[in-house]
Amino acid sequence: MTYRQVGTNSFTVKYYVEKFILDMNTMKIIRVDEYRDKKKINRPAGSLFSVDGEIYRVAQKCSRAYGESIFVYKTSKNFDFIKDKKVAELTGQSIVLSDGRKPILLHTYSQAGGIEVIDYRCSL
Repeated sequence: MTYRQVGTNSFTVKYYVEKFILDMNTMKIIRVDEYRDKKKINRPAGSLFSVDGEIYRVAQKCSRAYGESIFVYKTSKNFDFIKDKKVAELTGQSIVLSDGRKPILLHTYSQAGGIEVIDYRCSL
């Protein structure tokens, strides 16, 4: 998936999510779908991951600010992201760091092998 911005200022800018597949026979990447992200809630925020055979994707909610929060979506095996179901929203206030601070903005969430990684912005 890619996230494409078209336009130069807040009045003319439009956002698009594009979906690609890799054709294993030709080893070429093919764009298969695109839709306009009018609400600014689908900017990719990490890799796809699987839990108990279900596939999930994460996306930034950027309707008010970049990295405002991260949505976790359950997706289908054909990655029809327009029909994805939102199953969670991660906010900075839901995370407490070891020194007691809470992140302001969340940018990325990834997990693999039982390890979770979150990229965030925090006040000093």
